[in-house]
Amino acid sequence: MEQGYLSVDDTSRLVKVIMVDYSAKDEAPEVIELPWPKALEGFINFLYKFEETFQDLLLRRSAIFATEAPKLNQSLRLAKTGIPVPRLALEQVAVSLEDFEALWQNDAGSVSILREPLRFLMQTPNDGGLFCSMVTKSNESTSAGNSQDRMATFGRGPFSTIFIGSESEINFLETTRSYTISSNNRSDVAIILLPLEILVRHVRQLFEDLARLISKVSVIENVVINGSDSDMTDFRDLIKRLHVCSQDLVKLRRRWHFQVTLATTIREFIVGEPIGSEQIKLWGAVSLQLKMSQSLEYDLNVLPERIHDQSNAIFNLMVQRDTQTSMDMAKLSRQDNLYMRDIAAATLRDSSSMKTIAVMTMVFLPGTFICSFFSMTMFDWSSQPQQPSVSPYIWVYFAVMVPLTLLVIAVWWWKTRESRQEQEENKKFRLARSSTWRTAFQPEHT
Repeated sequence: MEQGYLSVDDTSRLVKVIMVDYSAKDEAPEVIELPWPKALEGFINFLYKFEETFQDLLLRRSAIFATEAPKLNQSLRLAKTGIPVPRLALEQVAVSLEDFEALWQNDAGSVSILREPLRFLMQTPNDGGLFCSMVTKSNESTSAGNSQDRMATFGRGPFSTIFIGSESEINFLETTRSYTISSNNRSDVAIILLPLEILVRHVRQLFEDLARLISKVSVIENVVINGSDSDMTDFRDLIKRLHVCSQDLVKLRRRWHFQVTLATTIREFIVGEPIGSEQIKLWGAVSLQLKMSQSLEYDLNVLPERIHDQSNAIFNLMVQRDTQTSMDMAKLSRQDNLYMRDIAAATLRDSSSMKTIAVMTMVFLPGTFICSFFSMTMFDWSSQPQQPSVSPYIWVYFAVMVPLTLLVIAVWWWKTRESRQEQEENKKFRLARSSTWRTAFQPEHT
């Protein structure tokens, strides 16, 4: 897939054209905000116009074209997000577009210095934090109509920079006030002033991010220590927070490696340039940033162990909590068993009592029935021998008693039949489900 660039005629995106004079300590950079077509026209003709009108500025004046970086995420990076700079502008600076395209696609960050002509390529890690991608080129051989004699007279010429950053407000004035490059200086040391500004900001940001990460891990450690005896501690939330800390640590370690590489590259470049007072000051400033970066190495190396220790501690606390819960459940289960045993004993006693009552009922039921039956008015035991002792309406008793008895037996049979059918259906369902499970989990025989 071919890398996309901003259209040359696109007027929707603005670019800040910043003219920096490294020889003027108190002079503020000139900043003009233009659409890319206008800026590109001045960019291509920049050296030619300066040679005609301001030849004395040719040595010390540099042009920086700063534009805002697109909002990148993982899916956009995989799809090779378009570069927010026209291809023609990059061709004026990058010389080889393949170099910048490789830099743009490198999410881990990269720093390199190329020669013939001199170019400084740099891109910070692309992880959602401070991001900038820049390429600076020396214009020593691009002056229109210049001969070798004129190049010897005017030196190597200014630098041109394409800067793509998440923060377009770069304080270039701070850099120019701190270090002044004399117009008689024949070195290319000015090319590292903007990377040095990025390095200072990057080191400061890394210090702040690392301090926040250490604070988060310390809070989790205190929660684990002080809340280990509490059943209200949310271990899932702690594990999630530890995972977030681990992800942030990976980003910080990558950024730390980038800034150490950047500081080392800048210092090596300064050493290779002619020695002067400004070179010594720059070397000291870069060395300070390198030392500050190296001071973070201990915390970056210890943090993984701290996060790992807290993960193990939380895991052990979760196991202890689960074990204690199991012991409590076992204790409750034992109490339930004792309770059920008491219930079973009481039920057994009730069953014995009911059996006794049933036996006594069977013993006295025939006598009770006889007494009830013969005590009816259907029988007249005091009648004369010539008179019947049984009423002629005795048939009413049997006419009512027999159907009523049959009705009660029929209702009982119907109810017990429904219960037996439900039990049979449940039994068939359980058998079918167990058969299905056995079929699903039974290994296939070839």
